[in-house]
Amino acid sequence: MAKKVVRKASSESKRAKPVSRSKASKSRVSPSVKASKGKTASRKVSAKSNSVKRNVSRAQVKNVKTRNSIKLVANNLIVFFLLFLVSIIFTKLFSGGVIPDHSDVFFNLFAVFSIAFGFISFAFLIVLLIFVFLRLLRKR
Repeated sequence: MAKKVVRKASSESKRAKPVSRSKASKSRVSPSVKASKGKTASRKVSAKSNSVKRNVSRAQVKNVKTRNSIKLVANNLIVFFLLFLVSIIFTKLFSGGVIPDHSDVFFNLFAVFSIAFGFISFAFLIVLLIFVFLRLLRKR
């Protein structure tokens, strides 16, 4: 029986205690707002101050996103252009019959790869040019 009593006492101590507002949050609420309910008034005041902070940070985030997207597009352009060049080199090697058994299969495979990587690198080039022109137009 004693153990059960101890368990009840420990479970009662784990209950959440009511949290009182700090002095800083009380000072933000104007006297006219204090007349109404405290919790809703403090939420309204903090929501107004947060909206101003969000607008400022959104402009900064957009600038960072465009920089990151330009870097990403440039890196992808470089990778796919290098893959295009490598596939062109292998196409030229296999067209001369370097490996006599399966040269036609490899020639066709690398020809398709070169076409695909060429189109993808061209698409990234167009996207990169669009980002650069948009960035130049924003600065004006």
